[in-house]
Amino acid sequence: MWGLDLPQDWAYIEHVEEIFRAQGAEVYYVELEADFDLRIERNKTENRLANKPLKRDLAASEAIFRKIESEHRLNSNPGNSERALPAHQQFRAFPGGSGRQDQGSVCALN
Repeated sequence: MWGLDLPQDWAYIEHVEEIFRAQGAEVYYVELEADFDLRIERNKTENRLANKPLKRDLAASEAIFRKIESEHRLNSNPGNSERALPAHQQFRAFPGGSGRQDQGSVCALN
């Protein structure tokens, strides 16, 4: 997860981005946006539990998830006056069940 309200998270992302840009690469961001309930359900899937041992304690994992969700901005909120990614480099995906009208699609923000 990327705390979009955290300067240290932005600094890390910018550092990683610069590694690729220094080699001439174009960098794009893809944001998977899902509502809270869907994200909690995804945390309980067989594949997630098999590959992420820290998620296996479901009660603890959900408590941490709720805490992070309540303390930090985890979605980009296009149009918000807070710092944002360049629109020409950002795409957002809304999986089924997200409650979004454009669910299941990938939408450019420019």
